[in-house]
Amino acid sequence: MSSPYDEWEIPDPVHRDLEQGLMEGVYGAMADGSIQSVVDAIGKQELILMMAGTTDKKSRAYKSARDKVGRWLKGSRRPSKAGQQLLDSLAKKFKRDQVMARGSLSVSISGTFVTSKKPWKGKMSATLTGTALADFMDALEGGDPMWAAQVVCQEYGMDPDVVLELTEVGEISVS
Repeated sequence: MSSPYDEWEIPDPVHRDLEQGLMEGVYGAMADGSIQSVVDAIGKQELILMMAGTTDKKSRAYKSARDKVGRWLKGSRRPSKAGQQLLDSLAKKFKRDQVMARGSLSVSISGTFVTSKKPWKGKMSATLTGTALADFMDALEGGDPMWAAQVVCQEYGMDPDVVLELTEVGEISVS
């Protein structure tokens, strides 16, 4: 799914800063994708259960997941590309479930927004709930930080279709 709003002009460095700030704000230490950060955030046992897809500790899937996580944590093996993708997706799912269960997320984005010919330097802050929260999380998971920023813009009270460019990103906070 992509943004229902008109696309903003965002220079590549600003796009990267926006994406990094939002990802770190939402996913915290898990944003780096390391096995240790995922285990610290989710918990070793919960990660094993999520990887195995079963709570049956005698099953082959559970034992395989347990052994894999153990090897990764010891450093005797590193996650394969597929293993890393699995870790990333499980970490994001876990965090999404936490955020959605809480039901709200406060997001602030400072930057320079161009509406018509005049830039506006300011801070947009919004508490996202319901559909806006789901759209924001979908945007992040889909790798579209511009759409995530547009959701914040809409909830702040500014029509995202009025913004033409985002030329600078300052502080981003998510709580």
